[in-house]
Amino acid sequence: MNNIKVSPSIFAANFLDIRKEIENLENLGVDYIHYDIMDNHFVPNISFGPLITKQIAQSTTIPGDVHLMIDLSKKSVEPFLVIDNVEIVTVHLEANGFSREILDFVKSSGKKVGISIKPGTAPEKIKDFLDLVDLVLVMTVEPGFSGQKFLTQSIEKVGIVKEILKSYKRDIYLEVDGGINLENIKLLIDKGANLFVIGSFFFSNNNGRKILEYLSKLKYSSL
Repeated sequence: MNNIKVSPSIFAANFLDIRKEIENLENLGVDYIHYDIMDNHFVPNISFGPLITKQIAQSTTIPGDVHLMIDLSKKSVEPFLVIDNVEIVTVHLEANGFSREILDFVKSSGKKVGISIKPGTAPEKIKDFLDLVDLVLVMTVEPGFSGQKFLTQSIEKVGIVKEILKSYKRDIYLEVDGGINLENIKLLIDKGANLFVIGSFFFSNNNGRKILEYLSKLKYSSL
C-alpha cells in the first residue's frame, strides 16, 4: 500500500481561484498534479496548453503528470518536455502520430514516459512498448471530459494490464483515470493500480481529503 499515489486533475479545479486550489493540494500532500491536455482533434474538447501548464507547474513543488490527449509530433510534444517540475509525460497509443520514436523523444528529454489506452483498446497492444515506458495509463472513461461515470468493465482490464506488466523486470506505474471515487478505488487497487488520477470528485465536498484519509487507513490496515 505504500506505493499508492494520487494525481488530482487540475482541469477539474476552480480556475477562478487556482492559487487557492494549488495551495490546498500542497496542504493535502498529493503526489502529483495531473494536466489534461486536449487539442480538439484527438478528443472533442479543448483544455489548455504548455503556457498554462508551465505557469501552474512552476508555482508549486508538486511534480507534474502531463497527459497528452493530442495529435502527436515532436513539435506538439516538445513544449511540455522543457517545463521544469513536469516529471511524467504520457501519450496515447491511439493518437495520430504515435510511434516508438515519439516515446524515445520523450524519454531522451529526461522525463518519465507513459503510454495511455482508451476503454476500447485491447490491453495486449501495450506489449510492444513496455521496454520504453515508465507508466501505463488505463482510461476508465472515454477521454476528453471531466465528470464522466466510471466504466465498471475497466476493473478487469486493469487486472489484465497488471498481469502483462508483471512479466517485465522494471518498475512501471499502473495509472487509472476517469470516474475514480471512494466506491471503486479499492477495487482498482486490488487489481494492481497504484497511481490514481481523480478529477471532479477530488475537488468537490472535501472529497480530496476523504480519499487521502481512506488510502492512509488502507495503508495502516495492511501493515
